[in-house]
Amino acid sequence: MSIGGEENVQNIHCMTRMRFTLQDQGRVNRKAIEKAQGTNISGEQFQIIIRNDVSKLYKAIQENSSLDEIN
Repeated sequence: MSIGGEENVQNIHCMTRMRFTLQDQGRVNRKAIEKAQGTNISGEQFQIIIRNDVSKLYKAIQENSSLDEIN
């Protein structure tokens, strides 16, 4: 996981972006993510800009990790 592993995620939220509240933003492989999507940092949130496909990515994260939506 390019966001530093499941243990690095404190919170995950989705709308038009996957919004991750992370333990340590320094663990994110931002360059790997930006090859496919745009990214942004807003306060403590690391955001992956996805637009219409956000539900597909969110479902894939749920199916391939132990992360669930918090908040």
